[in-house]
Amino acid sequence: MNAQLATGSTQAARDSFGLGLPYNSGADIVPHALGYAVTAHFHKKLTGAHDYDGFAQQQRDWVLGMNAWGVSFIIGAGSTFPFWPQHQVANLSGSHDGTSPILLGAVVDGPAPASELAGLEALDGMIPTPPGFDQLGSFRTTSGVTFVDNVIDWPTVEPADDYTIMSLLLFASEIGELSH
Repeated sequence: MNAQLATGSTQAARDSFGLGLPYNSGADIVPHALGYAVTAHFHKKLTGAHDYDGFAQQQRDWVLGMNAWGVSFIIGAGSTFPFWPQHQVANLSGSHDGTSPILLGAVVDGPAPASELAGLEALDGMIPTPPGFDQLGSFRTTSGVTFVDNVIDWPTVEPADDYTIMSLLLFASEIGELSH
């Protein structure tokens, strides 16, 4: 556990936004950042050491929008989050402007290599993201990865239960710390 946290912490120190793994690592970036934060909380609980408190906060903050895109990768957290997740119910009966109903609390994968987004097409029956919708403006790519809030680009905006569970575990850990 210490070796993984030390490696992530060293990487975060080199990254302008404090991400604990290289953007081009091929890893699912958002769940890995959440995993680092959760692991740091467990480390503190098990050892009593506060060595990685700052690192845990950096990873959490990166997921919540202190990243190159200024986007929270948790739907409904903050004002800039994915409005067009690649999720059947959210696509067909949810809001696409950030107002209710949204898939509140769902965690998306986040940035992915641009090559993973090439040639993706809408699924039959899917409500397409309108042409010209781009809440991020022209800024999409940094450090070899891209984030696009478009229902077609599932590698960046597909929510997943295992990602969302990581956020719940992290926030429950933080609430537990406050109550002690």
